[in-house]
Amino acid sequence: METPTEGSMYRTILVPLDGSKRAQAILVHAEELAQRYRAKVILLRVVDPIPLVAVPETAYTQLHRQELERQAQRAESYLVAKQGELR
Repeated sequence: METPTEGSMYRTILVPLDGSKRAQAILVHAEELAQRYRAKVILLRVVDPIPLVAVPETAYTQLHRQELERQAQRAESYLVAKQGELR
């Protein structure tokens, strides 16, 4: 079995973030690895599903979509800010 060369050890680094200081602490290490190996860094933030509520289906669908969009926008803003810190 071949061992990877230093230049090819990391091509892509996936960094899951949940907004906590503990999770963000890994960014320094991910940045160092990315620079050393010329790797791409992918930041990931999961948008949690919204719990079901007892309302008419059409109203729920509209509210559900709007809330998911709000959460996705917040997650995207957060990731853009973290991406800016890495550059």
